[in-house]
Amino acid sequence: MGIRVLIASAGTGGHIYPAIAVADFLVERGADVLFVTSDRGEGSIIRGRGYRCEELSYRGLHRKFCIENIKRLIKISLAFISCYSLIKDYKPDVVLGMGGYGEVPAVLAARLAGIPSVIHEQDVMPGLSTRALAPLANKITLSYEETLSFLRWKVVNKCVVTGNPVRREILSLIPGASKDRWGFEGKRVLLAFGGSLGAKRINDAVLGLLDEPEGREIFKEWGIILITGKEDFLRVSEKVGSYKDVSQGIRVLPYADDMASVYGAADLVLSRAGASTVAELRALGLPAILVPYPHSTGNHQLFNAKLLEKDGQAMVIRDEELSSQNILKILKSKLLRKMPPRKVESAQAIGEVVLNLA
Repeated sequence: MGIRVLIASAGTGGHIYPAIAVADFLVERGADVLFVTSDRGEGSIIRGRGYRCEELSYRGLHRKFCIENIKRLIKISLAFISCYSLIKDYKPDVVLGMGGYGEVPAVLAARLAGIPSVIHEQDVMPGLSTRALAPLANKITLSYEETLSFLRWKVVNKCVVTGNPVRREILSLIPGASKDRWGFEGKRVLLAFGGSLGAKRINDAVLGLLDEPEGREIFKEWGIILITGKEDFLRVSEKVGSYKDVSQGIRVLPYADDMASVYGAADLVLSRAGASTVAELRALGLPAILVPYPHSTGNHQLFNAKLLEKDGQAMVIRDEELSSQNILKILKSKLLRKMPPRKVESAQAIGEVVLNLA
């Protein structure tokens, strides 16, 4: 019988999809996998991939003191008790935390139960959960070697640089193969999105192209796929629909579970700089305009974006400076070029760390 692995992951798709990539590898190696996540809706993604999932009611803490944090601490404590009970029932050989607040209750419960644990840090700048749990975890997997300089020397010997897992369907896609699916055969395509929750700033910058004659001219050469996020979808789609002359040059989606399809049509990406997005861009070699989320903890998205900019694959624009004029200049200049893909078997590397610890 194979080993049992409890994977703790919650928050956004940026945490969930890398966790699923590792789970896929572990299952291929004969492991039994059970997920634990929050009740924000991530469970539907996990179950949709064929995995069992326990959902608990908890959230991460706000970075500044507020009354809400007292409630959240209580919920995290209850989630810890639930995780401890789950570990006693499921009897995992290893607990794997895939970053963010989602891993905290399970990794703490694993420590109390005497079960070895692995935590994964996706960003260049380690988050609060990684720094807090690093002394307790048996192994720490990192997406970037640069992260080592931000960690205490006492935990560095536990670290393994693995890269950040990318979904298999994205790693195996053929660039340009899905242009015709979106009606953009023969055109260059800008893919714009703000992560799994969307970004109004990016949506507005793209919409600004429709308000200017010079911006509308760009649709003769370019098509745009804009993933708005569910909350902003109606507003954006209604505005796009009001421009009959160019509305066929832009596809508006609330969310894209099949990111391989939209990446497969893209020549250039406009996005935030979340860890999963940056890992996917590196793997595909797609040039990008990166707009780091200005309120990310420790400004970690800026650190992520700077890595791609250093390699010449991205141009970084501050959130408050993003405009339709910026986008237009970049589309016309053709300064950004596709880079050679850098496909790293990160899911396998993390999976091997887990298997070796069991």
